[in-house]
Amino acid sequence: MWLHSHLTLPVGATNYILQVIRELSRNNTVGLYVQKSTPEFEQLYKNAGIEIITLSKYSTGDMLFWLNFSGQIKKEVQILKSQVKDYDLVISSMFPMNVIASSLNLPHLQFCFQPFAFFWDPLMTKKIVSSKADFSLFASVPVWKIRYSIDQKVRLNFNNKRRIEKVHFGNL
Repeated sequence: MWLHSHLTLPVGATNYILQVIRELSRNNTVGLYVQKSTPEFEQLYKNAGIEIITLSKYSTGDMLFWLNFSGQIKKEVQILKSQVKDYDLVISSMFPMNVIASSLNLPHLQFCFQPFAFFWDPLMTKKIVSSKADFSLFASVPVWKIRYSIDQKVRLNFNNKRRIEKVHFGNL
């Protein structure tokens, strides 16, 4: 089971996930669950033999997602809990899928490409909320505690690892 927030932009992670899942699918059953996708990406992945299961109409780029953050996360966790019996592992990439994955009863591998911009980039935080404290006021899901429920985290390189640790966990 692979969880990814959205397939809506032609960025590096979208192609990377396509390539990794294509390779993993040779010997394993891999279901790709996303919060939001577009018909173009659904077709691209379908052409590669990968089915996308879309969980919602909203993801991190949508204001309605943030206004209903807790409700959406809880709904998606419930949907995915009914699917875990078909898998041995959950792989997450892109926030908030790591939060959702930590709520499932499977070993969890997180692909962490970069620190999530809404938690550190001033331009992004102003679009959604003014601080982590404001974010936690309307998000009853324990986002800040998910680091303890990740069995393994994969990062692109050492510098990326240091940035992620500093932004997400306050280490360094």
